[in-house]
Amino acid sequence: MSYTLTVEPDVVRTAESFATKRGTSLDAILRAYLVAFVKTETAITRNQVPSDSTVGALTGIIKPTNISDEEMIASAILEKYGSLV
Repeated sequence: MSYTLTVEPDVVRTAESFATKRGTSLDAILRAYLVAFVKTETAITRNQVPSDSTVGALTGIIKPTNISDEEMIASAILEKYGSLV
């Protein structure tokens, strides 16, 4: 599928220069951006995090507990400072 994109010539020249310095083409950069954009937007729409993102990679490593935030804070304070009495 082809798509025509209208962009200012100086922007295209600069982008092509950056692409060449990175050893790729402007087409490849735009294609990669669009693929990443669609993956992210699709995940957001589905209320999911892309698995290849940093957040996606970390998702699930901490197991949920039945401890309240207040109990966790109190426990951390006692662990750090010892008994307060």
